[in-house]
Amino acid sequence: VISTHMKEIGEELFSKKVHKEQLVGVTYCAALGRAATCGDSHVKILDMSGQEYVELKSEAIALEGQQVDALQWTEDGNVLSVSTKGGDIYSFIARLPVLYDHHET
Repeated sequence: VISTHMKEIGEELFSKKVHKEQLVGVTYCAALGRAATCGDSHVKILDMSGQEYVELKSEAIALEGQQVDALQWTEDGNVLSVSTKGGDIYSFIARLPVLYDHHET
C-alpha cells in the first residue's frame, strides 16, 4: 500500500505477501473495514480497520481445484461474491444485517 497524501506521497505504508503464487484480485469494503484478495485457489480476508492490516486466517475460503478470477463485496458488506475461470459464482454471507429489533418498555 502506497500513500497518496501529499506529505507521504510515494511512501510504502504496508507490504505483505498474502498468496504464495499469484494475486488475481482485490476488493475493499468500507462498511466492514476489510479487503478480500483472491489467488492460488483461495480467498483471503484482511482487516484494515486498525494501523496494521491483519489477515483473518479463520475467514479464509479455499476453492481447491478452481482458479478464482474475480471478487466483489456488496456495498453494505453483507455479501462477498467470487467467480472462477470455470464459470462458477459463489456468494458468501459476510455479515448478517439486523432483520428485526424490538425493545419492550
